[in-house]
Amino acid sequence: MGLDAYFYSEASTLTDDQKKFYSPIEIQSFRRFQTLHDWMHRLHIKKGGCVDPVYGYNRVNTYLTLDDLDALDAALDDLSDDLDEWWPIHAMSLKKTIIHLRVHISRGMNVWYTSSW
Repeated sequence: MGLDAYFYSEASTLTDDQKKFYSPIEIQSFRRFQTLHDWMHRLHIKKGGCVDPVYGYNRVNTYLTLDDLDALDAALDDLSDDLDEWWPIHAMSLKKTIIHLRVHISRGMNVWYTSSW
């Protein structure tokens, strides 16, 4: 067990009925990337989102805009964690993920971050 973090995408034109038949596209997943999770949690609160009093910021979708991705890209240096042996791999993967997410948004898709403990 541990922190699993995911970025997803789906067509913004899907109705609720259509969403029952389509699975979102998983863009990227991360294991144990706590600094990213903490950053997304702060973004979620900043956007007016609430957090479950029992489960906290777990299995909560944080929808992302191009401005959010710009801020995340700019914050990459601040996300570095000397205690995280996976940081170099996480940083490189996150840079690529931000590019993919921007492409999905430019094509009219909704993108979001979610996590599971």
